[in-house]
Amino acid sequence: MTTPIYKSTIGVMIRQAEALEGIMAAGREHLGADADAFINEKLVDDMLPFSFQIRAVCHSSWGNVEAMRAGQASPPGDMTVTSYAQLETLLAETIA
Repeated sequence: MTTPIYKSTIGVMIRQAEALEGIMAAGREHLGADADAFINEKLVDDMLPFSFQIRAVCHSSWGNVEAMRAGQASPPGDMTVTSYAQLETLLAETIA
């Protein structure tokens, strides 16, 4: 029996991004007005900032889809973010 590629790849990426979306919603509720200041925070010194972590999830998802469509991966588009809301939008666009 074969598993459709959509179910084993895209479906998994969507579920992971939706889970992250829920975590970010909880973060927004917890951080309130300080949410924008949090996007450059790190859990440990040698870790890249929170904004990079979210962008990496989006880039990985988009890159995998594009690689499947075109037969090769390409660099991501501009994922510059300066606010928590932009990270939430980027994640929502990735899910869509």
